[in-house]
Amino acid sequence: MDSDDDAIENARFSGPEPGVKSEVSILLRQIRLRKITSKTRTLLYSVKASNLSQSKEEFVQCLVKELEEWRDTSPLFLYPDSPYETSAYMDL
Repeated sequence: MDSDDDAIENARFSGPEPGVKSEVSILLRQIRLRKITSKTRTLLYSVKASNLSQSKEEFVQCLVKELEEWRDTSPLFLYPDSPYETSAYMDL
């Protein structure tokens, strides 16, 4: 198989297309959620929390916006294979 090195180096992985199920769809969704939760713990409940330049209320509003974006961009599956693919799980 012949490949162009420039095409490989310049290619970016953007994940599966919306609505297209892949073997890692749930994993990628959960990784994004874990990043948000980690950021929440770090910035609200750690020693760094007292050094925040913005108020906690403003930060919480930003987190809510980020969670809503995560929810809106998460893949939905018409025929879920596991509980993690259902809309009921996403609504928790």
